[in-house]
Amino acid sequence: MTRKAFAINSMPILGAVVLVIGLAVNAQERPRIMPSPRPTLAPNDAGVVYRDNGSIQLRANLYLPESDQPTAAIAWFAGGGFRLRDYRMIRGSIFDQLARGVAVISFEYTLADEAKWPAQAHDGKAAIRWLRSNANKYNIDADRIFIAGASAGAILANVVANSAGDKSLEESAAENANLSAGVSGVISFYTAADMTTHSGWPSEDSSGNFLTGCASIDCKSMVESASPAYHVSADSPPALLFHGMGDVVIDYSQSILLQQRLHEAGVDAQLVLRTDLVHGDTRFDEPAVSDLITRFVADSGRSNDLH
Repeated sequence: MTRKAFAINSMPILGAVVLVIGLAVNAQERPRIMPSPRPTLAPNDAGVVYRDNGSIQLRANLYLPESDQPTAAIAWFAGGGFRLRDYRMIRGSIFDQLARGVAVISFEYTLADEAKWPAQAHDGKAAIRWLRSNANKYNIDADRIFIAGASAGAILANVVANSAGDKSLEESAAENANLSAGVSGVISFYTAADMTTHSGWPSEDSSGNFLTGCASIDCKSMVESASPAYHVSADSPPALLFHGMGDVVIDYSQSILLQQRLHEAGVDAQLVLRTDLVHGDTRFDEPAVSDLITRFVADSGRSNDLH
């Protein structure tokens, strides 16, 4: 296993696994949440229905680079606490990859008040399979599909990335079931890793309970199913994780836990911490972050053993 460290703002970090950049600040008393921006560029293909589960049609916006060769692609899932759906929100550092030759596809997914877990996992796997089935149409390299998300979208992305081949999260009669739902890597912004311990804000409003529709003390196995840390294995793809240490919505210890689980499984997992960033902070879109994502996509290369 190769553990990589990067430098941000020309500050070399040698031998580091967890990067801490910025000045220490006191955690804010109230949560500050900044939504991801919406691209001003129109999609090449907008509002494409990628999944119709009978009660709701889920859509995707596709942003495609000009290229003579098939390109890598990032499947993006926005945040919203499983309560809000706006697939037009895309982190700027993710959208920056379009200008660097990577397709960016933003997907909707089912909200928790529409259907409980594992409906969201089914959506994520369906999105990857749909993208793979349409790879030729959109000039995408089917062997270089990455998944990314922020907050709730990051929980979804990390579960999908780490559970490829897990029959417990497969829906019966899934469309494109003959195609892999595996990905070449996962890019994660301020995720929860273990929802049996993460409660969100306020503390009495458990994200795991809301998503699964049951209390974690009574339905621990269901909440574990919605928690990325419980799906990690030696087959998990490489991960690039970002978290702010000023985040009081999802504590940064959650990303540390996920990185630890991945390392224990022998998987390359890079974690970038910023002491002064809050949940959804616009500084996650700084050029240095975009550069890290570009390098991660390039270095992860092709996955030859997608499940």
